[in-house]
Amino acid sequence: MTAVVPSIGLMRRPWLPLLGLLLSSTAVLAATGPAEAAAPTNVTLSDFAPQTSSNAVAVARIAATNSTGTPSWQFNSTLFLHNGSGGQLSLNKVVLSYPSSGLSTKTITYSGSDRTVGNGGTLDLEASDGWTRNSTTLPSTVRYDVYFDGYTDPVTFTKSLAYRSNAVPGGSFVFPAKMSDLDPAQGSNQVFGYGTNHTVTASTVKFNNGTRDQAWAYDMNVRRWTGSTWSANKIGKTGSANSDSLTWNLPLYAMGNGFVTSCFDGDPDHAPGPIVDNPPNYGYYMGNHLAIDYGNGETVVIAHNKEGSIPAGLCPGDEDQTLHTGLHIAVHTGQLIGRVGNTGRSSGPHIHIHAYNGAAQDSNAGRSVPLQFRNMRAVAAPYVSAANPGTIDGLGGSPTYGQFDGATVHANSLFQPNPCGLPEFYSGSAELTFSGLTSECYQDYFNVATAAGYRPTMVDGFDVSGTSYFNVTFRSTSASWAAFHDMDEAALNSQITTQLAAGRKIQWLDAYKSGSSVRYAAIFVTRPGPLQDKFVNLSQAQFDTKFNQLAAAGYVPINIAVLNVSGALRYTGLFEKLTATGWTAYIEPASAVQNRINTEGAAGRKLTYLNGFLNGSTPFLVQVYIGGVGGTTTTLVAKTGAEYQTAFNTNLAAGRLTRSETAYDNGSGSVRYSSVWRSPIDTSITAGPSGTVTSTTATFSFKGNNPFAVSAECANTLGGGLILYTTCSSPKTYTGQSAGTHTFRVRSIDREGLADPSPASRSWTIQVS
Repeated sequence: MTAVVPSIGLMRRPWLPLLGLLLSSTAVLAATGPAEAAAPTNVTLSDFAPQTSSNAVAVARIAATNSTGTPSWQFNSTLFLHNGSGGQLSLNKVVLSYPSSGLSTKTITYSGSDRTVGNGGTLDLEASDGWTRNSTTLPSTVRYDVYFDGYTDPVTFTKSLAYRSNAVPGGSFVFPAKMSDLDPAQGSNQVFGYGTNHTVTASTVKFNNGTRDQAWAYDMNVRRWTGSTWSANKIGKTGSANSDSLTWNLPLYAMGNGFVTSCFDGDPDHAPGPIVDNPPNYGYYMGNHLAIDYGNGETVVIAHNKEGSIPAGLCPGDEDQTLHTGLHIAVHTGQLIGRVGNTGRSSGPHIHIHAYNGAAQDSNAGRSVPLQFRNMRAVAAPYVSAANPGTIDGLGGSPTYGQFDGATVHANSLFQPNPCGLPEFYSGSAELTFSGLTSECYQDYFNVATAAGYRPTMVDGFDVSGTSYFNVTFRSTSASWAAFHDMDEAALNSQITTQLAAGRKIQWLDAYKSGSSVRYAAIFVTRPGPLQDKFVNLSQAQFDTKFNQLAAAGYVPINIAVLNVSGALRYTGLFEKLTATGWTAYIEPASAVQNRINTEGAAGRKLTYLNGFLNGSTPFLVQVYIGGVGGTTTTLVAKTGAEYQTAFNTNLAAGRLTRSETAYDNGSGSVRYSSVWRSPIDTSITAGPSGTVTSTTATFSFKGNNPFAVSAECANTLGGGLILYTTCSSPKTYTGQSAGTHTFRVRSIDREGLADPSPASRSWTIQVS
């Protein structure tokens, strides 16, 4: 038996009649215009969709069909043609071509009464080139030759083509479901399946005005391998009940940070079967759903949710079967927003997603846009042609999935969304820290965190039994930055040259093993700060020389990563010319480190950096201690993952942030974690006026409580004026100040971009006689 993932739940508004358009292989001539006449005049392109910001026709990136293939592209456009010819026109056909590309043309022939438009009216039509083009190069332009009945020549329009990114940061969404939610009782070989969307098929038709916002709609469900086919049903089930479906009741999550703008809840789930326009207790064609604006007017709808599954805080009205509009309810990436159901105009439980840009839902003016996803693994049936895109059963039960980001899912494909999980990403968190991520999962988490407005400030790669893992900390920032990992030495040195030339500083350097190879990670950021120096892959003798030179020149170690490579130690590090009251650095067995922390603490120096590595069968830790570091510092040494998680939670709750984290093989194939947490930088005002003075000039001196302060921001207000911080340095002088009570505020900023959360302040009153 051969099965194709079906297009589930094509949605049309029940109160709009089907327009009865047919697609045929030959033109149907209505002969409403003059015989053998030239092209009609004054037919103009009033609008088109989807569009890019550069006014080009947008196309979707399509994921490669397999793990070794290359991505392709999908073209599906809508033309809005204004008839100013003075008479009635009837659309005959559209010929699509890609000038100077060598690609074949596509002829789309139309029939039916709705292809006719009167003078002064607008005809909107869909012009699509089917599912994909097997081309790795996107043509620069598309040409539309639009023919009307009774005219021999076409009206021609040419538009640029460009890939379109979605409105969210990073240009693509996380998928609203994840692999870890699949029921393990249904077997280990479960994935998600995708067949076709609503209107882009092998035979393309004109819009019916009821699904204009769904030209790029996607219907997806869970599949399991039976030994011969990819079934959508649970083991031993037939699909006659909703609960038979593998997709039924699956949690659904927000695909980014956004706002619910409209919703509907209260429709009951109906039994699977052919779509019925008015099922019992039917309330809305999309059933229970949320419409979420993710930015720049781009709205995503997740429809047909299970009755009662949308959290009450996201849809007011207590399931009152009312379409609520004009909402502004915040959601964040990974937040639970509902569960898969079978409500509205739907044939069975499935995940329905579509996006539109522009007008509000149900206005018949929304412009459908393609959806790109990140953090996916996918494989597609081998593409033959638009009429024969292949079947997923032909992939067998053990296909090879390829990772893709920033693309949409290929037709007739299997995919694994968010295989590394989908934690909730809140905007404005002090930090996001993830530990023990595989290289693949590190990239997934990196994608989502950076899309949420965070940047990495610390990364630690480590190797256990030949497999690479990562620990990483992200902070929210608006600074310009760049980060790279899995680089060899040549790539690292090239990036250092490029990034320094671009005006960025090195934030972090790390070296780690990937199998038998040495790899590097680096973070760069645009910020002020002291002079820096670095070294990469030095031998012991080279390191000793460099270390002594830097120490003598007043530099302080920020990172020193050490690896045992073929029995010899290799060193990579970053130093900065900080103003520190003394510092020390050690490399010694992990078992000795806690005693060293105690000794150094008694001498007034606090632990600021740790890096673990395996030397033979003994775990070692590199340690850096610096004097003059104020606030509270806590440490953890050589603990299990569970112990580390407990300490992490405790420190974050107390307001202490991750400053350095490292993990390593304990010599027996188990992971051990060591970490440093420190309270935020604090600022003190050391000099300046107070009380009542007569001078209209004021000078303030200030400092941060640790040597990592790289800049400051000051504000000076009169009375209850607006507090506006600007970059400053100590001392800060204000002249020509008005009479009255002023308040000076200052906050230090450290090298991680963290500002003092409680700025220092001092008030004084100027009294002029």
